[in-house]
Amino acid sequence: TPQQTPQQGFPFPPQQTQSPTNGVMTAQQALALQASCPPGEFAVMLEKPPAGRSPVGLQVVPVQGMQLRVARLTEGLLMEWNRAHPQYEVKVSDFITEVNLTRSNSTEMLNHIRIDRTLVMHIQRQQGKRAEQ
Repeated sequence: TPQQTPQQGFPFPPQQTQSPTNGVMTAQQALALQASCPPGEFAVMLEKPPAGRSPVGLQVVPVQGMQLRVARLTEGLLMEWNRAHPQYEVKVSDFITEVNLTRSNSTEMLNHIRIDRTLVMHIQRQQGKRAEQ
């Protein structure tokens, strides 16, 4: 697939990523998001609210400057994602291989997580298994 610019790279415009009732993607949107992933990975999309600080609920450790390993999950947007999409649940020891079209640069991926309002993260299980669909 051709590289897309960050403005065009997300499968859904931000206004379509949230359901009006609970702020979480629908099951159909989550399934469609998976098409953007390489084999062995699954995708997670989080939308930070426009006002105030809502924690992502994620602590990570850089791995060889290329990936981020999930060290701890706390209450926040990622736990909400996990409850809404158990088939694409992010777990401790999973690897974040891409954040907002940035791969192979853990510093830049971490900056995206800290700064960007919309996060599309590609996740790889420690064992290399893709999430069940």
